[in-house]
Amino acid sequence: MNRSNFNLNGHDYNLSHLNDRYWNLIQPASGDNEEKIYRIKIIFSCHCFTKGREENDQPSLFYNESREERTFCQTRYDASLQLLEHIYALQNGYVFINDGGKKSRKQNYLKIPTATGNYEIYFTLSKSNDENADLNLFVQSAFFRTHGNARKLGKIRFTVAVYNTLIGKPVKAPPRHR
Repeated sequence: MNRSNFNLNGHDYNLSHLNDRYWNLIQPASGDNEEKIYRIKIIFSCHCFTKGREENDQPSLFYNESREERTFCQTRYDASLQLLEHIYALQNGYVFINDGGKKSRKQNYLKIPTATGNYEIYFTLSKSNDENADLNLFVQSAFFRTHGNARKLGKIRFTVAVYNTLIGKPVKAPPRHR
């Protein structure tokens, strides 16, 4: 998806950094394992720069996408400018497996400690139907946690989550966290 700028009171907010894009994730050779290259399509939800609507939100802040109306959030927008950098850093990083509770399936997330709290990026991995990609990485939401904690089951290497998704193996938390 390619997004148009969001105009708020005469100021254009550029949303092009949240357009779909392709990433060649390279997993270096290790021991007997050869180098692997995964073609990943990164897709961003509008939840990365908007928040849920509240009764007294100004209509000028409303943002519509895919039959969903939300409220533009300056804090989320500002943080989203570094979102892609955080995702690319996953090449050598770990992700948490999140237990979303009874109503949602398990998902992956990344927690970035900052001076003002934890920036949390929630995403899912799935096989892609796009001929230019092996997998889709769908960023569902990204925000600063203001209260409570995510229900996490443990962390795994991001490349393990990618590989398991590609071969159709469930992405699970390490045994000590199940």
